[in-house]
Amino acid sequence: MGSALDGLISLPAFAPRSPASRVARTIAFAFVFVVALGVRLLYAGPAASACYGVEQDRYRIAHFYHQALVGSPFEDYAPKRIVRDLLAIPGRLVFENHRLVRVELLSLKQFSTDLVECLQKYCADP
Repeated sequence: MGSALDGLISLPAFAPRSPASRVARTIAFAFVFVVALGVRLLYAGPAASACYGVEQDRYRIAHFYHQALVGSPFEDYAPKRIVRDLLAIPGRLVFENHRLVRVELLSLKQFSTDLVECLQKYCADP
């Protein structure tokens, strides 16, 4: 009486293989793995750096919030609102001898006067 596995050996996928075919399969698998890894890294490279950039942006927004906006009318703003409403206002920071001389906002939105004070506070010498 035969085993239940005897029928599987007759199938090509389960037939005994020579050691040379195992080496060939291992080499083929390693080649496919290396090519797939290379393609993944090629396409993930910009995404990985973009993630790093996002983290840097979050850090900068948090730093700006703690240095300039705490104690101002914008203290309860979340990061998305800081970017959308405050940092989108065009303007100029005028420096002379590495010191901030004045802040010029090129828009007269409702936040302009308070934002000028926050920017002067942020750019002031510690």
